[in-house]
Amino acid sequence: MTDTITLSPREIQVITLIAMGRTEDQIALELGISPRTVRRYKSEIRRKCETFSMPQAVYVVTMAGLIENVLN
Repeated sequence: MTDTITLSPREIQVITLIAMGRTEDQIALELGISPRTVRRYKSEIRRKCETFSMPQAVYVVTMAGLIENVLN
């Protein structure tokens, strides 16, 4: 796992919505992008976080302080 994770503002928007339980289609509609673009963002987020799943990526990004714990 990297010491420092740098996500773009859009990647932070996407992972925040994922953490809130939104689907790819819901995220696409809310952000005005295609579901395919959402999948690309998800892939890039997993790569940057060095994880294999979105739940792991959400955990890593939350622990890094890039998003707030939306479950509280």
